[in-house]
Amino acid sequence: MLPKAMAATHLDIESHVRNDTGIVRVHGEVDLDNVEQLVEAVSAATPPGGSVEIDLREVGFIDSAGIAGLNRCRRQALRVDADVIVLGVAGSPVVRLLQWTGLARVLDVRSDPAG
Repeated sequence: MLPKAMAATHLDIESHVRNDTGIVRVHGEVDLDNVEQLVEAVSAATPPGGSVEIDLREVGFIDSAGIAGLNRCRRQALRVDADVIVLGVAGSPVVRLLQWTGLARVLDVRSDPAG
């Protein structure tokens, strides 16, 4: 049974397309409650034959649903011949989870130095 006062996770997404590159900036936490919001934003910002950048540098938490959602984004991009680039902070829990699950081997994960 879930506790009565469970707080909803917070997620903000900004996205736009410039030329043949979609940019999706994600802030907050990605989990089962909001992963569809991420998948829909990435899908809408993925130009056929171009690329989409998913900026996760401001994401503090991602669960298995979020990892599965990123894999869905990758598969959707493949269907329209688009590349997926994931931006993260080196050594962050998000980047470590992408590496641990193997998703970093099939996505172009680019890490900024921890600041």
